[in-house]
Amino acid sequence: MMVSVIIACYNDQYWLLRTLESLYEGQDPKSFEVIVVDDCSTTPMVVDSFPVRVLRNSVHQGVGYCFDRGVKEAVGDTIILMGSDVLVKDRSWLSEAIKWSDEHPKAIGCAVSHCFSPTNQNFEDEDMKKTYGADISWIHTHYKHAWGDVNAPADYCIDIINASSITTKLDGDIVPCLIGAFYVTKKGFYEHIHGWDTDGGMNKGHRHWGGLEPWISIKTWLAGGEVRVINTIDVGHIYHRLPSVMTHRGVRADLRWYNKLFMAHTLFMEHEKKGLLGMVERLYKEHGSYDKNYGIAKKMIVQNKEWIDHVMRRNDEIFIGEYGYRNLNIFKQRFGITLPWEV
Repeated sequence: MMVSVIIACYNDQYWLLRTLESLYEGQDPKSFEVIVVDDCSTTPMVVDSFPVRVLRNSVHQGVGYCFDRGVKEAVGDTIILMGSDVLVKDRSWLSEAIKWSDEHPKAIGCAVSHCFSPTNQNFEDEDMKKTYGADISWIHTHYKHAWGDVNAPADYCIDIINASSITTKLDGDIVPCLIGAFYVTKKGFYEHIHGWDTDGGMNKGHRHWGGLEPWISIKTWLAGGEVRVINTIDVGHIYHRLPSVMTHRGVRADLRWYNKLFMAHTLFMEHEKKGLLGMVERLYKEHGSYDKNYGIAKKMIVQNKEWIDHVMRRNDEIFIGEYGYRNLNIFKQRFGITLPWEV
């Protein structure tokens, strides 16, 4: 079997069925496999009308864990990672994914993503926002807290290592970061970079939601690979969840901070980590504000030190090339950027 499609799903029965209908339309079901990883939904997902395998997590773990678990079980050489609320535009998605991954065995790519809503899934809508990969926003400050968490300051907030959508089609296809919820890569390359580092057990690597795309994108670049937009595959990503009062998309803000700090500790060189986190501390101090979630996440990092040290040693072995291990110079030289803490 050439292709394994991994779908991470949590409490999304309606859109999951729409997603599966989209994938199987006009396809030979024997030409690919679909693995749905149900992240401990409150009501288990029912997909009996489709020839899919369902893996159910006993505890809610998050998207990174679902993808890592699905890839481990996959039999395909080409891997597609996607959300349960994504529709493909053309039947050619399967052949194009195989062709693209064969041409780029050391890369991870994202489809062109149309930003659908629950009431508009029209690929021909010229006013529909489309994304062509993303830039990485290393540090971002704003004056309205986006997450609505009571532990966070309401007037001055900071976000780090975030994907920032590219909404204009590029001349080429190389981008700093993935975005859009439909990703293609080779299983061998994914296993080489160890996905989202969840193989250490529950709550060890990526947790719940937040930072997913920068995490795997930075790892790919530092491991000598590339991140690209697949301009021959269009998908529609249905944005249908709204933030709750306490969290965004059901994830605690302290866990989102934890994901960002895990990246800084395991993907950055020591001076880069100190530069970024030192800037965070300085900005909070200058504005007389502080995010308690950030403080909680720092304690989580200390508690998880053994696994973080293991991931750092592992990354030292896989991050190769002229830039050296855990060295963000590749972004400065490849994309002509200046890291904010170096200004």
